[in-house]
Amino acid sequence: MKRSAIALTSTALLATALTTGLALAAPPDRDPEQRLQAMTQQLNLTEAQQTELRALFEQHAQRRAAERQALREQVDALLTDAQRQQRDARMQQRVERRISRMTQRLDLTPDQAQQLHALFAEKQGNPTLTRSELRERMAAVLSEDQLARLERARPRKAAHGPMGRGGSMGCN
Repeated sequence: MKRSAIALTSTALLATALTTGLALAAPPDRDPEQRLQAMTQQLNLTEAQQTELRALFEQHAQRRAAERQALREQVDALLTDAQRQQRDARMQQRVERRISRMTQRLDLTPDQAQQLHALFAEKQGNPTLTRSELRERMAAVLSEDQLARLERARPRKAAHGPMGRGGSMGCN
């Protein structure tokens, strides 16, 4: 009886630890608010815990943005002027393709396309602009219907399981 109680307790603790680990190991590109909502549901977080986690996520995002900026500066220092121009041209082409796809899929007006183009160009020059901030600013440009279509078109990485496609460790 005592052994089964210990085994049951151990199993419960292990399950809790694994669940917590999975919640904390959310993909880094996942929106911090979505991540916090998922953790709140899974772990029944208190308001105080949510506030502290939100602050931790924000601090982590700021550190990551600073690290990305430092990396960009180091890469820029290694590239020649011609290579930087080539990279910038490729980035501009990606923005143009993205705007073109969005125009087709969401029936953007020319004004909306121009506003989104400016927003994406700002994102390229401002690495501290987070995805959630970008989405909020996009929401101010798009209609409700366009936002709904954009959300439906967004790929669902979670559909591939916790390890990505096929459940492997990224070795596909």
